Amino acid sequence: MPRLFDRRLVLAAVSESGDSRRWEDLRIDFDITKVAGSKPDTAKITIYNLSLDSRRFLQAAIGIILAGGYKDLSGNLFVGKLTRMDTKYDSPDIKSIIQCMDGIDTYANTPISTTFNPGTPFRDIFRVLRQTTGLPINVVNESSIEGITLRG
Repeated sequence: MPRLFDRRLVLAAVSESGDSRRWEDLRIDFDITKVAGSKPDTAKITIYNLSLDSRRFLQAAIGIILAGGYKDLSGNLFVGKLTRMDTKYDSPDIKSIIQCMDGIDTYANTPISTTFNPGTPFRDIFRVLRQTTGLPINVVNESSIEGITLRG
């Protein structure tokens, strides 16, 4: 018989100042993508009906831990940095959707130095950045007028 009782799911977050919060017994959906190799693992975590104060805290959070399992046996499912948070009102629920990545500091500190010619579409520039860093960079459909140099 499958063990369906005593399940636990805990979400913890930490701010830049070191303050932390923990949420249990909430409705939480998650999708964690683990990738072999050098690309970062990602998580999309949806928390339902958080208070305004909790949503504000999460908006400013930098670190996320999602742990789960059973009362007597649990562990970390995901540990990473919060990269984006959106709030959606889907009556009667308020959904707080957070996007997270692990190892993002490695990518944030990866040096990139490249130059693009005038008129290079930004989608091509962002494609190169996505390929170089592995970060989920959004594409825009505009062109650089005078060329662009990226270094950092």
